[in-house]
Amino acid sequence: MSPDIDFDHQYPPAEWSEDQIATALTVSENEFPIPRYEDEETWEDIASHSLTEPVVDRILTQADDLLDSTWDRTTATDILEVYRTGNSDHYRIGEQQDRITTYALAECFEREGRYLDPLTDLVWDLTTRATWLGAYHLNQAWNDHLNMEGLPRPAGADERPIDLNVANTAQQLAELDYVLGDALNPALRERIRHAVDYHVFDPYLARDDFWWFSPPANNWNAVCNNGVLSAALYLESDEERLAEILAKGLGSLQHYINGFDRNGCGVEGLGYWNYGVRKYTELAANLEARTDGRLSLVSAPILEEIAKYPRRVELSPGRVPAYSDGGEETTVNPYAAAWLGRRLNLQWLAARGRASFAADRPYGGELQATLRNLTWCSEVPAEWSRGKPPEEFFFDGHDWWVVRDDPDDPDGLALATKGGTNNEPHNHNDCGTFVVHYRGESLLTDLGGESYAEDYFSSDRYEYLAARSLGHSVPYVNGYEQAPGGRAEHLGDHSVEQTPDSVYAASVVDRDPGGDAPAVEYELAGCYPSEAGLESLRRRFTFERGSPETVRVSDTAWFADAAPGRDLESVLVSYSEMESNDSGLIVTGENAAATIEFAPFSVDVDVERLSGGVKGNDVWRARVAPSAEPSDPVEIDMTVRLDEL
Repeated sequence: MSPDIDFDHQYPPAEWSEDQIATALTVSENEFPIPRYEDEETWEDIASHSLTEPVVDRILTQADDLLDSTWDRTTATDILEVYRTGNSDHYRIGEQQDRITTYALAECFEREGRYLDPLTDLVWDLTTRATWLGAYHLNQAWNDHLNMEGLPRPAGADERPIDLNVANTAQQLAELDYVLGDALNPALRERIRHAVDYHVFDPYLARDDFWWFSPPANNWNAVCNNGVLSAALYLESDEERLAEILAKGLGSLQHYINGFDRNGCGVEGLGYWNYGVRKYTELAANLEARTDGRLSLVSAPILEEIAKYPRRVELSPGRVPAYSDGGEETTVNPYAAAWLGRRLNLQWLAARGRASFAADRPYGGELQATLRNLTWCSEVPAEWSRGKPPEEFFFDGHDWWVVRDDPDDPDGLALATKGGTNNEPHNHNDCGTFVVHYRGESLLTDLGGESYAEDYFSSDRYEYLAARSLGHSVPYVNGYEQAPGGRAEHLGDHSVEQTPDSVYAASVVDRDPGGDAPAVEYELAGCYPSEAGLESLRRRFTFERGSPETVRVSDTAWFADAAPGRDLESVLVSYSEMESNDSGLIVTGENAAATIEFAPFSVDVDVERLSGGVKGNDVWRARVAPSAEPSDPVEIDMTVRLDEL
């Protein structure tokens, strides 16, 4: 693959001019795709629908409980505590937004006015706050110029920051205003417009230096642009100014879309796919409504490939590779899947969205999310099938490979491998890592992301087991781990800067799809620093079908004459217990076990139990190396066989 992870996809929205947008805006007075307070029949339908009734009951119960509880406003010293100690327990913007959501929805269902006064207090306080930044982002380097020893100071539009929480807050207030309308005090509605203008619209138009606005982009691009643009679609009455905001944001969204490869793979994993794509769908639905369908973000051809991503990466129901900072137990976002599935005529995706909502019936936090879960998911027919994943899929660009023995068997063997670069959003040094998944669990796995802390997004990132290559099932060469690339690691606006011309990328040198033994082979030498002395490091994966099925992993290393040695170790990691024996290595899970045999030479297997290795969970790590002085090339061949317990 190209070292540059940005792909140049056809994206018509980036070409729309302000005049085109302004013309499209004038033709429609359509309602937005969420219900308004006066749509009493709609709220009654939601409250009585078998899918959504349990959520409505929870909303009403929680709202009633909240009336009897106190809520403390965030003070200046609460903000100072974040600055002085890092403790954000008293920085309550998240709690405040949760209460706004609960009171607003409860009022729509109950319709007795009991929640309007406490809702007004919360919104009034929110609109008078000095900052809407999330607690995590208050003290970051990019905001230092806004702090006077911990307190945000007054700033011009060209200095005011927009982060995830600022953008989401703007959209929440805009949709609150739209939904409740005249039920809100007119002065409060005016304050909402003034506050959103100050915190969002003015700086958005004044600044071009938001890190998330231009490449390299990740999910922040979709989240922040949606929050700004959706809020503008609801609140901005000046159509020329609205067109200016939209044109700027739609051009920026090209960079988000270009982060997906030609088959729709997003390197941040399904969890961040959920976050970015659900925000993209919110904007897409709002824009189509506001322009009567004349402007559509679905016009990008790559969007259908992006929409197919959740099924293509499925290992078993509700389980996906935990690459990057993602998690394995991840299901598709309900309303994003429901809307995209219906809009793109992908019934299986819409059905998965409905099923995801039915399984957890999520509620809380963002008003915009709960509104769409309650409305969009119930529009999906219950009889639509969720489909099944493909037997084999290769993502051409980010170089992920996912292969299954039997897509009809959710307990069957699945293998996921990863090429890519060590130069990605939420990067881990993990080129060549893999997951062996059987009977619903990963016996050899990717450990996923660590709990988020400030130094996890700093130059100390690769001290964490979750991010460094010794926390992944990848080779360890002459005492050298894989190295992080030269792209700034923009995560929560912290940057991990490396040598500008260092990329550290894998490449695909062979692929043999289909048949009884599909295979892929990566060249990994480019993932290691030159000091490791590698001329070539090939890792080949073969999925051998049959009875029983097996996974074969072959590492072959060639070294330069000036290499410091010919030491090659194949590292294997798991959350399941590992134990070495005479025949190799046994990994024992809850439902299955894997036996790993090694060839062609005898090997030494060193098993470590790393207490509290990732998120407080123990990690088992095996380091496998030839037991005798090897010749060039050095080879380690591993065969993984699976058994039920």
